[in-house]
Amino acid sequence: MVLQNHLMKKLFFAIFLLTNIIAKAQDCNLPSVHFDHKQVKIKQEFYTDIIYVAKFLKENPSKNIIITGWDTQELDIAIRRAEKAQEFMVENFHITCDRFETGAKVFLIKETKFPKGAPVDYICRRVDFECTPPQK
Repeated sequence: MVLQNHLMKKLFFAIFLLTNIIAKAQDCNLPSVHFDHKQVKIKQEFYTDIIYVAKFLKENPSKNIIITGWDTQELDIAIRRAEKAQEFMVENFHITCDRFETGAKVFLIKETKFPKGAPVDYICRRVDFECTPPQK
């Protein structure tokens, strides 16, 4: 367990350094994070994406982010996904909560058109990040 925690810290540090190189773009073209069916846990394979968003916020203190959770059936799960993404950045990168706005949407899929597990189902189980419009 101690070794696993040590390796996770090294992984976070390596990803943080890598995103330092990548996160030079200022255009707010941010990635999405995808989830398993009915799950709100952020999978390790998407840590680089959410770290990229956190790094973007750290380097752009005047920008805020809208986090929109999506699901194919349940609004509650979509909301919890958005909150989980925010929580991840607040806890791991000490970004204040006032930099985020969260919301959720449901994209209903008819089982006859798109069976469970189809790519469109996967695409709809996600969290999107977008910059808020500038304050006027």
